[in-house]
Amino acid sequence: MQSGNENDPLVTRKEAQSMFGGVSRRTIWEWEKKGKLPPPIRLSTRVIGWRRSTIEALLQKAGV
Repeated sequence: MQSGNENDPLVTRKEAQSMFGGVSRRTIWEWEKKGKLPPPIRLSTRVIGWRRSTIEALLQKAGV
């Protein structure tokens, strides 16, 4: 996956699910809808993701 920024790579929804402890795809979707996750970056027509630093910051904020 090409991120354009090697120091802050993109992670897919599936990778984010794993980083959040294996939450379901629906949970990620609900977090997006409720604003608990920032809007995703579209990587292709069927794949979305976020910057790794964004996910790590959310984990740190949650104390995980």
